[in-house]
Amino acid sequence: EISSIKAEISTLESYLTNEDERSLEKKIDLKQNLESSLASVLGETLSAPVVKKPEIDKEHFWRQDLNLIKKENNLPNTITPLTEKVRSSDILNTALQGVGIVQSEKEAYELQENLLFGQSITTPKGGVWRWDGYVQTPKAKNNFVKRLIFRKNLKILQQKLTDKVKTLSSIDKKIEYENNQ
Repeated sequence: EISSIKAEISTLESYLTNEDERSLEKKIDLKQNLESSLASVLGETLSAPVVKKPEIDKEHFWRQDLNLIKKENNLPNTITPLTEKVRSSDILNTALQGVGIVQSEKEAYELQENLLFGQSITTPKGGVWRWDGYVQTPKAKNNFVKRLIFRKNLKILQQKLTDKVKTLSSIDKKIEYENNQ
């Protein structure tokens, strides 16, 4: 079983290569099963690194050096702010300010006209309904959903491997102890 886990880890790691170690996607806690929601809202910005100061040689990045004043951006009462569902960095909390999550596409369509400037809605299955009338349904192809799912699976498998190795080591110690008796 350990070799099977190692093979899965290797496959996932090879898929997730060529990325900046400081990318926003690496800072997201993916325990909430919101991969589709986050990928729909943030898209390729997930692969951008989080930097302390502008790196003009980079094609894209998230600046940590900005003192962004959090302004009131209250969503309509029936929409849950996505930031309440995701644990992560200040950058992600800022990026998701004004983004809400509702349970269904039907609800998103109904509430879209109530959004203020800059606000958007997503669902657990993904998709984006923006204040300006733009809609991207959950059926739209989004490669970042797959990346986030792979990253989540990689973390789970790495923990599983660590647990299996510890168990195996414990069993080896017990056998060694029994043999020395």
